Amino acid sequence: MRITQIEQILEIDRSASISKASRNLFISQPALSTMLQEFETEIGVKIFERTKSGVTPTSDGVQILNSMRTIMQEIKYIQSFSEKSEELTGDFTLAIGAAYEFLYTDIIQCFKENFPKANLKTVNYSPNIADHVSKGFVDLALLPFYDEKGTYYSQKAISSQYKNITILPLDTIQTCVVVNKAHPKSACETIYFSDLIQEQLILGKQHDLWQIQKYLKPEKYPITDIERSTVLELLDRSYAVLLDSYCNHASDIYRQRYSDYKVIPVVQDILGFGTSWETYFIYRNTCNKLQRLFIHEVKTLLRRYDFLSV
Repeated sequence: MRITQIEQILEIDRSASISKASRNLFISQPALSTMLQEFETEIGVKIFERTKSGVTPTSDGVQILNSMRTIMQEIKYIQSFSEKSEELTGDFTLAIGAAYEFLYTDIIQCFKENFPKANLKTVNYSPNIADHVSKGFVDLALLPFYDEKGTYYSQKAISSQYKNITILPLDTIQTCVVVNKAHPKSACETIYFSDLIQEQLILGKQHDLWQIQKYLKPEKYPITDIERSTVLELLDRSYAVLLDSYCNHASDIYRQRYSDYKVIPVVQDILGFGTSWETYFIYRNTCNKLQRLFIHEVKTLLRRYDFLSV
């Protein structure tokens, strides 16, 4: 199997015709037909059905063609390393939600290894993040998107509003609580949001504080946002409940991080308070070398965790 063969087969698929593909590739039709037959014989799978009007992929062929496209994307990325050098400088600004916090270490390490003379900046979770990406204030966001009123937007709504950014769906974010296993609520499989009103809460990093304050009346039950090391000390003493969020796909990873505690999903039972929402991978369509290469690195990382399928 050679790269040239993959390129030729993908061209046959794009053209839906061996004769048209041969003209586009500037090779003879018999030579292209022979190559395809030999390739199908080699892998033992028929990729195309031949018809009078051209060719169409078989069910197995559809999967093979998708894999070939992925292979070519990776090859183009490898070829792009000629653009990458230690002299590549500049800033890259990243906004990342709390549920993807466990990716920080991998992201930072990846950036330092590949772009040692560039600078990675992180910004806090905030409303209208897509607007910040569109205007170039943020290069990449892994977040839900909502406005100042707390209205969450769908992928379609964001795409129609911002034409110069790419939005890829990730996974659903779920609100949860983390408690000491000796805490009375540790026996619960789920916790209703209204049950938390009587608790002293600690917020996880970058959680939507404005919404929590609106519904939990913090003047009566103070909410604390402190360093994670202090959070764990308080959890160890059963003094408080940590209100946090995680990605459904990463629930096992999240529970490993809090292996000494109980992680319990929160059920929405107060009108207006959301306990789950979709998150998106958002970046501008026009990118410089640093942005383009690092966005590809983050995509690769997300695919490794099965968060991103495209």
